[in-house]
Amino acid sequence: MSCSSMCPERETPNATICKAILTPFFSRLSYSFGNEDWRTELQALRIAPGNRVLCITASGDRPLHLLLDPCDALVSVDANQVQNHLLQLKRTAMEHLDFEDYLAFLGGSFSSSRGTIFQRLTPYMDPGAAAHWTKHLKMVEKGILFQGTTERFVKLANIVFCWRRKEIQGLFACRTLEEQRAFLQKNWRHDRWKRIFKWSLKPFLTRFALQDPGMYSHLDNSMEPGLYIYERMMHSFDQTLARENALASLILLQTINEEAFPPYLKPEGYQIIKPRLNRLTAITQDIISYLEDIPEKSFDRFSMSDISSYLDRPSFEKLLRAIYRTARPGARFCLRQLMSRYTIPEDLGPHFTREKDLEKKLEFEDRAFLYHFTVGTINKS
Repeated sequence: MSCSSMCPERETPNATICKAILTPFFSRLSYSFGNEDWRTELQALRIAPGNRVLCITASGDRPLHLLLDPCDALVSVDANQVQNHLLQLKRTAMEHLDFEDYLAFLGGSFSSSRGTIFQRLTPYMDPGAAAHWTKHLKMVEKGILFQGTTERFVKLANIVFCWRRKEIQGLFACRTLEEQRAFLQKNWRHDRWKRIFKWSLKPFLTRFALQDPGMYSHLDNSMEPGLYIYERMMHSFDQTLARENALASLILLQTINEEAFPPYLKPEGYQIIKPRLNRLTAITQDIISYLEDIPEKSFDRFSMSDISSYLDRPSFEKLLRAIYRTARPGARFCLRQLMSRYTIPEDLGPHFTREKDLEKKLEFEDRAFLYHFTVGTINKS
């Protein structure tokens, strides 16, 4: 049975999700809420005044959080124009709304007037972004934070997790790590949860359900995705409270606890980021071609997210060569890998000095427990 035959014309929630999945990956809103930990990213990059920083846009959370540290300029690149439209929406809202209205407009708190607020913001937006969100006004009115294909698909997990609802509620009720550890040991059915994660994240299912090539295209054959993610999540719960973990909230609760809000959704972060937005430029282009087009020695910091998960090995090596060409002496890089496990090729090894102790530390501390880190400096001598 085709997806079109499964999706009636009437806009039911499942129909909306199905349409989003059928939209090609690089022309849909795939991510609307960041699934990376800003703390580990800033530790890896050590952004300093005067630095020029390059990053991937995705949900727009990463470029906003990179502005928590002072830099001279920040360029955010994405091959998907819709993701840059999202960054434009978040940026414009931050620039022109007070914090309470900004949070409610994005979907972090209740609002019945998002459509009206959007009309006030459109004169300040790029014409392309304004036209896109006018066309997709329903997504804005629902709260854009949870309208990406990934975020809406996660809501379907409620079907899978409904039989374990009592355990989930008990986990998020824990107020101390000691209480949480004891709960996970005594009341959490690890055997059943492992089966749920193992079978719900089988590559053939994620390929059909998410149509996100980062989840399956370059999978390390030694990995069992569901078990890997489950074990990493359990490790994270030994270090941090579930109620303070945004990714865990999204997966298990299908929403985000206010305690787990990232800095750009909190008053303190909003106050730091807002006056620095004039340093941010968004560009729609694939990252490799962008790097090949710009002059040498253009950037001091490279925040490449998990772009490796979307590249085959030759393209990954091409990316590294482009980073090396455009890096200033002593530039820092941070690469995350979800399901791939690429290594730096031998001929580039002397130029990419990895900090393996820091990589282990970041992987141990990262609250977005999905990722493997490749971090270090670039030697231009």
